[in-house]
Amino acid sequence: MKKLIVILLFGIIGCKGKQQPKDLPLGPEQFEQVLMDIHRLESNYTSEFFRIDSLSPTLNKQYDSLFKANGIQREQFYQTFTAYSLQFPEDLDTIYQHILDEFEHERDSLRAQQRKIIPKKDSIQPINKQLELRQLNEKQKQ
Repeated sequence: MKKLIVILLFGIIGCKGKQQPKDLPLGPEQFEQVLMDIHRLESNYTSEFFRIDSLSPTLNKQYDSLFKANGIQREQFYQTFTAYSLQFPEDLDTIYQHILDEFEHERDSLRAQQRKIIPKKDSIQPINKQLELRQLNEKQKQ
């Protein structure tokens, strides 16, 4: 009898599987996009003000604008974030990994663009030589 109960328990636990986040105010894709936008907003804010002050009227207005632009309410975001944090931490880790991957991709793209804009040291040397020759010629004429 005990063996039967143990087998049934393992069967029930095994069939249950992993719970999926559902019935949340925001779907996973929209939640990920809003979370990414929030991190961008906070990054810009800290680069200007050096720290995040959650009571800042400026920051709160920016949050409100961000939520409005995404067509959601602040409470919807917080409910979704809380649910992922407490009930689906593995899924939240996956979302954050996607966000980090996206930020790294953006960083790499920006660095590649900067390399195209900033001339290499070798390309400046001929210009410097021309300037030096021009200055020498002017001194010799005087």
